[in-house]
Amino acid sequence: HLLRPPQPAQDRPLQGRLETPPGRGLRDLQRLLPRTGSDGEQCLKGGSLWLDDNALASLDEDAFRPLLSDVQAVYLAGNPLSCSCDIAWLVRRPALMARVADDATCNNGQLLVDLDPAMYDALC
Repeated sequence: HLLRPPQPAQDRPLQGRLETPPGRGLRDLQRLLPRTGSDGEQCLKGGSLWLDDNALASLDEDAFRPLLSDVQAVYLAGNPLSCSCDIAWLVRRPALMARVADDATCNNGQLLVDLDPAMYDALC
């Protein structure tokens, strides 16, 4: 597996952060697939998901919505995100947008936090 939870110390619970094996970063990640099972489902509850500096061009709702419901924060800076109608599901939900770090940008440089939900309501 490319992603693995860090080994918790004996006296503290898993903190909900995924790490990559040494020398095998997530620098070429292009998309996430929806999870299909419960294996490891709780490992990110309340934690953070660091996906910055990858090749994510879209945020598939089936894959990302469950993650955003589980995590406290997701970091997406440095991805070539296309902020077209495929991201409307996120922009229209302030509670989910609040979990996306403020430095996430669209491929044109616009911050996700500056996207107007009303524009997506009108166009998508």
